[in-house]
Amino acid sequence: MKIFILIFTFFNLNALKEKWDINIQSENQADTMVVMDIIKKEEIFKFNATAEAPRFKEAEELYFKNKNKSILITRWSRGAHSEVIRVFDPLKKQNQLIKEIVTSWPASYKIQNNKLVFLIPVDKYDGTKPKNVKLEWDPFSSSGNQEVLKNQ
Repeated sequence: MKIFILIFTFFNLNALKEKWDINIQSENQADTMVVMDIIKKEEIFKFNATAEAPRFKEAEELYFKNKNKSILITRWSRGAHSEVIRVFDPLKKQNQLIKEIVTSWPASYKIQNNKLVFLIPVDKYDGTKPKNVKLEWDPFSSSGNQEVLKNQ
């Protein structure tokens, strides 16, 4: 009986995570990202890249346990080493793009204290190493796009 409960709990928790498939279509000067629902086998939304950040690099689903929700975080090229990080909420009916961050150097991110935390290198243009700025953001905040910037 204990084994059955444990197995049921495992599969039930896994069912909570979103299941998306991402297809990239490269045409002309910019890529198009198509996000598909794996279970329903239908398109959830399509995003056409802009000319300033045209090429798709990678995507990752981030799951927030406390919210029981996922977001899709993507990186797009923007010149030699610059990039644009675009955060999507595929479950929204409209305006799935919920955050866009333009960086001069590749940034890193993680989930910390139920927020998405970005470490963004900011170039000082004086020949020294870029300084990191920490951006804390709650993608599910009901009070809008609240973010906190901190110097590292």
